[in-house]
Amino acid sequence: MIEGGEFTNTETKPFAIGPAPAPPTAPPTSAPTSAPTSSPTSAPTSSPTSAPTTAPPPPSAPTDSGCPAPNTSALFSILIDYWGKETDWNIKDSNNALQAHGGEYTGNTLTEVDLCLPDGAYTFEIVDGYSDGICCDSGQGYYKLESNGAVVFTGGNFGYTETKPFTIEPASAPPTTPPPTSAPTDSGCPAPNTSALFSILIDYWGKETDWNIKDSNNALQAHGGEYTGNTLTEVDLCLPDGAYTFEIVDGYSDGICCDSGQGYYKLESNGAVVFTGGNFGYTETKPFTISNIL
Repeated sequence: MIEGGEFTNTETKPFAIGPAPAPPTAPPTSAPTSAPTSSPTSAPTSSPTSAPTTAPPPPSAPTDSGCPAPNTSALFSILIDYWGKETDWNIKDSNNALQAHGGEYTGNTLTEVDLCLPDGAYTFEIVDGYSDGICCDSGQGYYKLESNGAVVFTGGNFGYTETKPFTIEPASAPPTTPPPTSAPTDSGCPAPNTSALFSILIDYWGKETDWNIKDSNNALQAHGGEYTGNTLTEVDLCLPDGAYTFEIVDGYSDGICCDSGQGYYKLESNGAVVFTGGNFGYTETKPFTISNIL
């Protein structure tokens, strides 16, 4: 384009004619795609498995529900003579209600009965149909009741019947926090030896009686004596397998049963009675064999 008007005689203006220039490209009407507002994968807000807020409670210790309080456990043992079917026994409470009974035994067998009795007073009665008891004409039988680790009563030499009144009481309470003890290890009688238990219930004159066990070479293996009268003594033995002889001597020549008490002696091994006795004079011997083969 040219423009003018003020000049003298003449004025010239060179110029060129061409197409009009294109308009400039308009800027974008909107902003480019905005940046993501969060990271592509957000971090987990907590660990995959959260820890429990409190520890689970420990399992409770098992309870001995075999004889719950206010009852007390007891063990009745009876070694019957050779005529087992003659003998019956029972235990009744103070109301004359039957609590336990037994009978019709095979001859010369030991029977043990676990009892759970309410604390209180009781009466034991035993009857022998042939009127010769269970000791000592037809075998060395006996009966015994134990509770709280002590002998409550014992007997065996009677006629037609015998009764024993007795009382069942709870054991003394154990200490509330006993010291921890390590588990026992059964190393007391290693092979090739065999364990055995010798029991002797002495009569009222304990100092009269002595006993011993000797092996086949006449070497002393165990012995005892000088007892307090009317006491039960148990001796754990560990003997090499082989042959032995038991000997018992009573200085007054009346044994330990049945003139001055209902005493007896007994050897057990592998869950069986090896020998038993009690009614003798000055002395009595019992040959026997110990073996770890059942």
